[in-house]
Amino acid sequence: MAKQNKLTVAEFKKLYEEQNRNIESLVNNLVEEQGTFGKIFDWQQKINNLV
Repeated sequence: MAKQNKLTVAEFKKLYEEQNRNIESLVNNLVEEQGTFGKIFDWQQKINNLV
């Protein structure tokens, strides 16, 4: 039989909250990167309009 890991409610809550922060951080990074790509795309459009 596989050994079962038993977490207390407090340990589980801590892990759960940590995971949520990690996901939130990932989403924020993606949003920031998306903004950067948007700016690059805007500049490309402006340059194309000049050519």
